[in-house]
Amino acid sequence: MSHLSCESCDDITDAIPTALGEHCPDLEQFCFRWCANITDIGVEELVFGCAKLRRVDFFECRELGDDAVTQLPANCPDLEYACFDYCPDVSDDAGKYLLDGCPKIREANPRGLFFKTD
Repeated sequence: MSHLSCESCDDITDAIPTALGEHCPDLEQFCFRWCANITDIGVEELVFGCAKLRRVDFFECRELGDDAVTQLPANCPDLEYACFDYCPDVSDDAGKYLLDGCPKIREANPRGLFFKTD
């Protein structure tokens, strides 16, 4: 499996991204938009096991913070797109760290701000 969308699945907890990290090393894209119960712990487990990620979308996952964002550069070198739009606990510093640490990133929405690199 290379793509997965779990948009608006309120019942999803950290168990799903953890299982994906353990069993889906070829995952390239996923969407967890409006999944209110995912935390930094689930994202960390996901990115540790899915180094091929190119696109991640956590739009309005309100339990996420800086730890989720700062794990991406070290673990997902091919990341091209990241959305943490309306994740209130993601700081501007974490967004900058993401952009500085992911040389292939072309679009990022950290904290409701849109960044696009040339």
